[in-house]
Amino acid sequence: MGETGREQRCLKREGGTLSEAVFTVPEEIAFTLIVNGRNVATAMLSPGMLHEFTLGYLFTEQIVKGTGEIESVRLERNAAEVLLKNPFRLVGQRRMVPGGCGGSSSPLETRRLPKIRSGAGFSAGEIQAAVERMIQVHEGAAASGLHFAGIAERGRVIAIAQDIGSLHALDKAIGHALREQIALPDKCLITSGSISSGAVRKCLVSNIPVIASPGAATALAIELAEAGGLTIACQVHNASMVLCSHPERIAA
Repeated sequence: MGETGREQRCLKREGGTLSEAVFTVPEEIAFTLIVNGRNVATAMLSPGMLHEFTLGYLFTEQIVKGTGEIESVRLERNAAEVLLKNPFRLVGQRRMVPGGCGGSSSPLETRRLPKIRSGAGFSAGEIQAAVERMIQVHEGAAASGLHFAGIAERGRVIAIAQDIGSLHALDKAIGHALREQIALPDKCLITSGSISSGAVRKCLVSNIPVIASPGAATALAIELAEAGGLTIACQVHNASMVLCSHPERIAA
């Protein structure tokens, strides 16, 4: 039993026969973010990498501009108490962030979204290698139903996170990069789930120039990525991929 899964006794039906079976199922907790004494969000997520989630969420939701604005983070199992260096700063109203696909809690105000500021280029082989590594990790997970996200550099996945929510997994991966002071403008973000508008928003805020997935991308995600200068590489399988926006960043 790991921090993101536990053993659950169930009945398995196979053909016309019922039998007892034990499966590893994902854990889910309600995790509250308290900033300067104010409850700003409660997220339904997997219990691993909570410090990284805290950093990544506060950054990608534009509550802070970077870890330099944070004085301290105190973690408990179901909450993080964050003190900013400006203790008098007021933050937004409380948000409820669901699990599952883990939708962004912020409205998509496209005019306020930043644009990618990176001249980095990538090869198709690097993207394919990183996605293939993510698929291997996903298939080898003890608990089913988890989404995975990773930060890739030159085809090598240097950070991996998992969660019941695809965007929560992205927050954890980005939060890991922030905690380890990993520069993001020359990295690729990999997700095991579909590429949604929320995922694009997190890339634009984090200045990550490429997002890739073995899954599809939504129409709104492609529209936002085109406007923001982000490259979407979706349906990455073996030697093929679909480049939905800014293909000039990917060399053959």
